[in-house]
Amino acid sequence: MRAYIENRLKNKAVIWGLGHREYSVKDPRAKILQGMIEAYIKKNNIALSKRFEIALEVERICEELLSVKGVYPNVIFIQVFYMPRFLKFPASIHPDFCNGTLKWLGCTLA
Repeated sequence: MRAYIENRLKNKAVIWGLGHREYSVKDPRAKILQGMIEAYIKKNNIALSKRFEIALEVERICEELLSVKGVYPNVIFIQVFYMPRFLKFPASIHPDFCNGTLKWLGCTLA
């Protein structure tokens, strides 16, 4: 894991979830969410998922390598912004599909 991260940093590749335009410390949202997840896991006696373990390891390594530059983990909410748009599209065509007013116009990329 460490070699992979070091290689990405050496090649100036993006590591999603690190760095934030506004925060020069760990994203406060990340601290809150991580605490909530850990409390939920402890309360419900759930084993850590492999993905969560990987995320914690990536965070640990990146904090070790990048904290001197002021780069810390953040929370990426891109999915939160796209979810309503994703759900709106099928909902918006449903009435037209049901009453027969939705017609295929053919390929418009010509």
